[in-house]
Amino acid sequence: PDIGDFARTIKSIPVPFSVTSWFRSSKRNKEVGGVPKSSHLTGLGCDVVLDNLLDKEKIVKFAKEKNLRILDEGTHFHLDSRA
Repeated sequence: PDIGDFARTIKSIPVPFSVTSWFRSSKRNKEVGGVPKSSHLTGLGCDVVLDNLLDKEKIVKFAKEKNLRILDEGTHFHLDSRA
């Protein structure tokens, strides 16, 4: 997928959310403890916080339907195209 397709997919998440991290420079990725080959470096990964944690099941279902990998990082969900 390209970044445009990924952005459109993220925009279509069916529950209210905020993006907390998307595209990162290598420097910023290191500063926040990101892995060396983070999907944030190419814009094909993002972190989101749900407005309502009761929507967790909905975002997990959405990620599976869209063939996205979803990781519950505790304070946010990481989504990327590496399903």
